Amino acid sequence: MKKIGITLSGGGTRGMAHLGVLHALEEMGIVFHQIAGVSAGALVGALYGAGNSPEKILKMIQNIGWTDLIRPTFFQKMGFFDIEKLRPLIAKNLKISTFEELSIPLFVGATDITLGERVVFSKGELITPLLASACVPALFSPIKHEGRWLVDGGILEGMITEPLADCEVIIGVHVNPFDKQTSFKSTKEVMERCFTLALHSQSRQQFKNCAIVIEPIELHNFTAFQWHNPLKMYEIGYNATVKLKSEILAVVNV
Repeated sequence: MKKIGITLSGGGTRGMAHLGVLHALEEMGIVFHQIAGVSAGALVGALYGAGNSPEKILKMIQNIGWTDLIRPTFFQKMGFFDIEKLRPLIAKNLKISTFEELSIPLFVGATDITLGERVVFSKGELITPLLASACVPALFSPIKHEGRWLVDGGILEGMITEPLADCEVIIGVHVNPFDKQTSFKSTKEVMERCFTLALHSQSRQQFKNCAIVIEPIELHNFTAFQWHNPLKMYEIGYNATVKLKSEILAVVNV
């Protein structure tokens, strides 16, 4: 089998579908040599690269008290929520603190909000880059790390492939499918639509670097900030991948 890399897109809570995709790919006997991730994809990639099975990660997420974690923090100057509340939770479930301790090499994409450029982390301290990669502007205050002010990696690129250049095959997993929505009922729906369109447009530039892209279309029924029913999104990711089994095996075995 070839040297295989997988890139996991951002997408908020739709990132739960990444776990179902990984589960299905494991059942096909696919072993990953490198992982790249942005935002939710980076968090999933880290937990998976630390040796946790997709099913175990799903259970971790189902057991989280999201109400306490996403309660507004009015003392934050540049965001409604404090992303640092996630630090002890990530540390508890990862059980490691550096990139070097991961069993699968990981590349984490974030955005330098000062210079307006993408930054990729793959060495040293792990948790702060993960928090930065998932730091959605306005919702969370930017994170300072290594002299940079960092926010969500999806601001510039919803999916990254360049760090996986050493891999012979790159599998892309994109959890922000585009559907032709024709009506909107609220300002929130319009904002969600703009968010999805921006992520999809950026990510399509990366599709050409992938041997195959898994994009579960049913995820368009979920918003990027929908906290309930992670199991359903997991199942959508799993089923979409199983449907592509023959195509996936063809590109990894040729």
